[in-house]
Amino acid sequence: MTFYVIGIDYKTVSREEQEAAYRLRGKIEEFWRLANPGRTAILITCNRLEIHGLSDSMEEAMAKTDSFKENFGAEFKKAYTYYGFRNVVRYGLQLACGLESQIKGEYQILTQLKTWHRAENFPPALKKIWHFIITTAGAIRVQAGLDRDDINVASIIFDDLRDKAFLKKGEEILVIGTGKVAELIAKKGPSDLRLSFVARKKRSKAEHLAGLSGGDALLPEDLKNRLVTASAVISATSSPHHALNYDHFARALKERKDILYIYDVASPRDVAPSVYDIPFVRIKDLDTLSCDLIKEENSVIRNIRSATKLIEERSIHQEGIKDAKDYKGRYTAEPACV
Repeated sequence: MTFYVIGIDYKTVSREEQEAAYRLRGKIEEFWRLANPGRTAILITCNRLEIHGLSDSMEEAMAKTDSFKENFGAEFKKAYTYYGFRNVVRYGLQLACGLESQIKGEYQILTQLKTWHRAENFPPALKKIWHFIITTAGAIRVQAGLDRDDINVASIIFDDLRDKAFLKKGEEILVIGTGKVAELIAKKGPSDLRLSFVARKKRSKAEHLAGLSGGDALLPEDLKNRLVTASAVISATSSPHHALNYDHFARALKERKDILYIYDVASPRDVAPSVYDIPFVRIKDLDTLSCDLIKEENSVIRNIRSATKLIEERSIHQEGIKDAKDYKGRYTAEPACV
């Protein structure tokens, strides 16, 4: 039996190429339903799209991934591939420890993997290896000190806003979306600020999060008025369409005087390209936020190196799984950037 991974992420393709692949999600899922039924799981996060699978032999695994790239060559011509138990375990541990994330060492990826692994349609053939990866990564994170760092996108955004020293008590931050990132923002938000959550379909969720943060539950059409006075915007939806476009700023363009900071942490991106041309708008995304973190946090770098060493040790010994044959196979992806 041969485990394999094929995927693209923020390191291998541009944001535009990544978004083009996301739009083909339905076709990609259909391809693997036919090519490898019951033994394939597709992982989609804000910065990666990966296919994790199991085949009867190395030759079969390579044939399936080659066929996939033939069918989706434009989007996956730069795809990384991992073949064999040891390589998949090593990569899985790097992923679960946050070493493959834009914000190195962040915890949210492990939470996402746990949810992915618990899904009813998760292939039984992959259950055991991913249980091992997830539980081992949790132990590595603790041992390496990554969990002490409290690395997450919400904390980084609020640190960035505080560094700008322009936030005053009671000012409003608009949060577009009600998903996991929005929940984290509500949890980590400073108590002296008001967080208002924008959503149409999940109104009750927006009301709940706003209630935790002293803000309001808003509809998308409310943005035109709130963008005049809000101090910042954090956009984190899972929508394939832009959540914030030039038309939303019709009133702000006439009345707003000061800078508006926008944090677009969605993929596909929530902020339309036209918004970048608005003079008073300053936009940051995961690329710039992750660079800021690595420049400033030496302790994070040390803990990442410690985790990398532990991963190498665990992936060699593979405690807990003894019944999967190991193949060296092709290894075409770069190691984690630390």
